[in-house]
Amino acid sequence: MGLKDLFAGWTSRSGDKTLAKNIARLTNQNAQHEDRLRSAEILIELDTDEAYLGLLKRYDMTLEKGYMDRDEKVYVKELLVSRGKAVVESIRTFLKQSDNVNWPERILADVLGDDSEVITILLDVLESERDAGDMKGPKRAKLLSLLLKYPPDPRIGDMAASFLEDFDESVRFTAVELIDTQGDDRFVKELVEVMVGEEEESGRVRMRILETLVRHKWPVGRWRPRVAEWLPEGYAVKGKRIIEVG
Repeated sequence: MGLKDLFAGWTSRSGDKTLAKNIARLTNQNAQHEDRLRSAEILIELDTDEAYLGLLKRYDMTLEKGYMDRDEKVYVKELLVSRGKAVVESIRTFLKQSDNVNWPERILADVLGDDSEVITILLDVLESERDAGDMKGPKRAKLLSLLLKYPPDPRIGDMAASFLEDFDESVRFTAVELIDTQGDDRFVKELVEVMVGEEEESGRVRMRILETLVRHKWPVGRWRPRVAEWLPEGYAVKGKRIIEVG
């Protein structure tokens, strides 16, 4: 092994130590505020995917002092945004690894500046969560909630509909909210079947579907007899649609 190879190996090990040391300090609640900020600055200067991922790990920690916690998270956001699209793949990786998705989504939105691109990444992460098991329900609900603020996109409706029978009640509820806010009438059949079916145990989910059908005046078509039989007091089927009465 020549001197060049020895130097390259030493540089690599030194960089690894710097990376690990500063990620550990940035995510240490007992470290000084100023030291955590300095570690964030060192990490952004490394300009590697691993360093960006290390910065994102700050969002997995919450300080007792709320104002300080927010200040540090805003600072990390500003650092990452300053690197532009170079941080996108690290954010995608973090979203798949962590349950803390709100701040990374904000960074994505600032960096990409394009709703469609952000939606694509969020949908990709949701797709990976599909087979993650029932314990990941809260994370799926968070990811679906993030999509509520985005403009109509048929891909969002498709994803929301795929979670209407999720094990987690909060996921199912948020899926209905998404279909509602998207105004996507392609899934009336699925909504009605959940609303009047025997498998849905959540009254909250059923009522959220009912509100959606009434608000958009979506026709219930051939499900009219089952819907009429199920409807709670204050609602009725008139023609092909559900209306409020009384």
